[in-house]
Amino acid sequence: MENMEGVGGDIVPPNLDFKPAPGGVRIYLNCEGRLDQVLAKVEEAGGRIINPKTNIGEPGWIAVIMDTEGNSIGLHSMKE
Repeated sequence: MENMEGVGGDIVPPNLDFKPAPGGVRIYLNCEGRLDQVLAKVEEAGGRIINPKTNIGEPGWIAVIMDTEGNSIGLHSMKE
């Protein structure tokens, strides 16, 4: 596996039977040093904050939001 910097991802054709759900798989997005700024924009963009910013010790800070389609998304930052 290559060691690459930055954000990676993939685009695939959607499964037409897929239904967003809060109990599904949760991905965590890196918001390094910007977690407060991201959370400040969630509700104005139509989402909801499910779990507010929480200190998880040495690994940093997390929060959980729900997007406008009902998906639960984790946010993470090592810095406050």
